[in-house]
Amino acid sequence: MGRFLVIGIATRMVADKNECEKAFKGVEGLKAAMENQFNSSGIYQMSETESKIILELKPEVAEREWIDFIGAFYDIRYSDYVERDMVFEELSQKDNLKDWLEIAEGKEFEGYQATHFYYCPMDSPSAFYDAYVSMDVVILSLDGKIMMECYDSLFDFFTRLIREKLSNYRLADSLIIDITE
Repeated sequence: MGRFLVIGIATRMVADKNECEKAFKGVEGLKAAMENQFNSSGIYQMSETESKIILELKPEVAEREWIDFIGAFYDIRYSDYVERDMVFEELSQKDNLKDWLEIAEGKEFEGYQATHFYYCPMDSPSAFYDAYVSMDVVILSLDGKIMMECYDSLFDFFTRLIREKLSNYRLADSLIIDITE
């Protein structure tokens, strides 16, 4: 089993209150860290159980933007994503987040599938050792297995984005991204 570099949409995040108690000095600190790190634009709804803090993507946000956002992402990420039309055909037959997530769960497309992983919040210096956020993600870009030969198109993508962000500087055209020893 290999490792892959993923770019995707986080649809649900869950943190265990007990694991995060020390790292965030209590539940309120954990909530504030999750809001700060993941929800500055208010696209997630926070809820709480006895043992968990949960952020879930608001369906109304997804339903307004999902298909257009994915199309815009594919436009800047891929020049030749062969499954693009098939993905859009599947997505356009549905009109809600639940159904779009079910398509991702089917893992029919490389550039549109569900995954689950753990993320370490950055708002606490001790969180790396004490606390993780479990994330449900819809993959939009999957590169790997992790080895240098797989990164050319992804590094081109990063380079284009950084150059665009720094387009006021002529030196932006000199930017390169690679792996070195």
